[in-house]
Amino acid sequence: MTEQIFDQNDAQNIGRPLYWNLQSHIRAIEQMIRADELQMALQMLEMVPGWFRDNYPPELTEIKKILYRQTYDQVEYATDDEEADCPREMGESQWDSPYMFPRAEIISQIVKKYNREGKKPWIFDLGCSHGNLPLGLLKSIHDFDYLGIGMNHRIIQKLKLWVGQCWKEKPDVGQPTILYNTEVLEHCMNPHDIVHSSYKVGVDWDQILLSVPMYCLGGGLPDWQTRRLGHVRTWTPNELSEFANKSWPGYSWVLYKSASMVLVGTKNA
Repeated sequence: MTEQIFDQNDAQNIGRPLYWNLQSHIRAIEQMIRADELQMALQMLEMVPGWFRDNYPPELTEIKKILYRQTYDQVEYATDDEEADCPREMGESQWDSPYMFPRAEIISQIVKKYNREGKKPWIFDLGCSHGNLPLGLLKSIHDFDYLGIGMNHRIIQKLKLWVGQCWKEKPDVGQPTILYNTEVLEHCMNPHDIVHSSYKVGVDWDQILLSVPMYCLGGGLPDWQTRRLGHVRTWTPNELSEFANKSWPGYSWVLYKSASMVLVGTKNA
């Protein structure tokens, strides 16, 4: 690497590194952002040599400001008009679309198996958004009870009306229970929030279904400075499996690899 040019005899440059290039570091940070690794990018914004920690570059401050401005926070998720205004038809149409592959097929087969055995499962949809899961299952004539929760109170109230009698706050004693959490973890700065919510219900889950994009969704983001940013990190198959094993021990897990990978856990006997 070419030496950086500055006055080495200036007392203000004592300890300033010759072989660290700010623009190279910025390019690396922007590559992480465009690869859906916002958390890593935020860490890299702090990972500068000592001299620069005390003489922090304004270019890095600007990147940090843009990231925080464009990324959803808890308040925006809870008050998002776009999600709250979703019509029922949107959730129903997603069920048969590539967006739901393969999780729609997997959960459908799980519910159908219970139904063939004369059982009606209770599904806890943690991060239900506009309800593509229950609306899709209803459209396909599955038999199930359902509770969906999310941060946006307005869409939850609409979803409750849409699913009607399927809405059920608690499972019956002995009723099969399913924890369903899909396309949420990649939005979480703290994934443990999902674990907390799953235990708060007080249910010993018979099955757990998780899904996240496998690695970088759609190749990445060219326009990160101007668009809203939802995904804060990527997940690898190993990371998702390790997270599930640590968070919900006592399950046997099966991983289905796809653009949206699905991990299914069944409680050990």
